[in-house]
Parts: sequence; structure tokens; C-alpha cells
Amino acid sequence: MKFGGHEAAGGFTCGKDTLHLFEKKVHEAHDVLYADLPDEKGPGYVIDAELMFSEIDRSLHRMIRQLAPFGMGNPEPVFLFSEGALSGIRQFGKHGDHLEVIVKDKKGRLIKAVAFYKTAAQYGYTPSAGEPIRIVGNLTLSRFLGREELRIDLVDILPAA
Repeated sequence: MKFGGHEAAGGFTCGKDTLHLFEKKVHEAHDVLYADLPDEKGPGYVIDAELMFSEIDRSLHRMIRQLAPFGMGNPEPVFLFSEGALSGIRQFGKHGDHLEVIVKDKKGRLIKAVAFYKTAAQYGYTPSAGEPIRIVGNLTLSRFLGREELRIDLVDILPAA
């Protein structure tokens, strides 16, 4: 029905009678906007720094948050987390459409990495239990049902180097 905002905004209004066309129209708009771009085969992200899983703690999270606010011109840092082994991997959510990867660090702590609306098959690498892995992602503090938990917003899963 209408759209607006700054040039990088994605705001719009859609009527109930045309809501069923939303997904199709978004895909059509994407195809038009990106038709002239080369077909990139790279990972689609830039790693800002490498950290070990054992370095994840609230102090590190506070230091990263001091770089906020994140957005255009100041993207959230992306880290390559290493020196951990896969402890578990599962789909979760009402329809099983979210992915949780659990990594055991060198200290024996379990660290979760989560990707919403993703499956393990969508990543170029799917590890086996106990296998050393690396995770690409953002460190975040999740608040759910009154609990706080440091976790990684999953961007990619990589084999150990």
C-alpha cells in the first residue's frame, strides 16, 4: 500500500487482502534489485576477530556492547570462535525450524550457538558429536523466560583448522 523511510529502510504497509502475496512480491523485488550483481561464491560475512570459546564471558560481552549502537555504518562485530568440540546439535521450536549447536570449550563449559529459521543442512559443514569445530557469529546475551544466557548468534559452522 505504501513504503518509506530512509534509503536503507525496509518499512512498508501491506493490507490484509494482499498479505498472501507478500512472500512472492519480496522475492520479485529482490530479483530486480540484485539482478546486475555478480554471483558471489564467498561466505557473505567478514570476520572481525578470532576468539576462543573459553574466552566467552560477561566481561567480553560488556566490552563488545561498548561499541554499540550497531547498525548502518557500525555493524555488529563478527567473530570466529575456535578451540571447541561439538557437544550436540538439534532443531528446536514449535515447528523445529530453529537450530541450536552446543559446543564444549577447553574448560568443559557448554556454549550455545543459535540460528533462527535455519537447519544444519543449510551450512556448508555439519560436524559430528565430539568433533572439533569453529563457529562464526556474534556474541549476544539472550533473555528468555527470566533467564539470561550468553550465546552465539550463529552465522556459519566451520571445521577445525
